[in-house]
Amino acid sequence: MEAFRQIVESQLDNLLNRGSNRDMSSNPESPRGKAAERKARAKPVWAEGLRRMYDEVVEEQLPDDFAELLKKLDQTSDRS
Repeated sequence: MEAFRQIVESQLDNLLNRGSNRDMSSNPESPRGKAAERKARAKPVWAEGLRRMYDEVVEEQLPDDFAELLKKLDQTSDRS
């Protein structure tokens, strides 16, 4: 489960960075100034809500039926 969480977080970070890098200039000295550069690197407004929703889903307790099924699958794979 932890590996899955790390993969999803990595994908979210990549997605957020891709969106914020889109507006950045390739020129090292941009005429827009430092304030514009900071704004271009800022995360979109929806990013915090998406992160919060993801954290809530990850922290939800696993239903008993699903946990039991996973336990059976683990036992079956140990026998193989």
